[in-house]
Amino acid sequence: EPGGLLYDCDESLRLLVQAIADQHQPAMLARVPSHLPVAGQLRLASGGRGVVHTSGAPASRSVEIGSDWTAYFALLSSQRRYDLRRAQRRAGEMGPLDVRIESPAPEAVEPLFGEFVRIEATGWKARNGTSLRRRDTLRRFFLDYCIRAARAGTCRFAFLDIGGRAVAAQLSVEWQQ
Repeated sequence: EPGGLLYDCDESLRLLVQAIADQHQPAMLARVPSHLPVAGQLRLASGGRGVVHTSGAPASRSVEIGSDWTAYFALLSSQRRYDLRRAQRRAGEMGPLDVRIESPAPEAVEPLFGEFVRIEATGWKARNGTSLRRRDTLRRFFLDYCIRAARAGTCRFAFLDIGGRAVAAQLSVEWQQ
């Protein structure tokens, strides 16, 4: 969603937006950039029976880091630096720390994705029943998406290991470098 809806031609976009409009339910696509043709297509599909609101909010949160980590870290507030150092120290007390960033080949996606799903299911999403482990359709969708992104060379998995066990994970797709 941060890059817009996925479609390969104008007709696909029209059909996708029409399917959204045909639900006759409010739809919030908060992170679809307003400069993309989705808003115009939604207005057409709703036939004037709906409200389409757009804003100039960024598609996704990002932090521009135009320097190395040391220089970036120095720019953070003293409280933020303290919090990060304390978290790193506390994690280090549990075992050696390691950060892994994987850019997998398509055949290597499934075990990495399984590790990601395991970690995701240990936090608040598990308590709320919204983890991928409990949502088969969404899990299959993201696995397929990751395999396709790996074919394009844009899939990234990042893991924080403590004592040789992954305890935190992030799934990313590189977009526009």
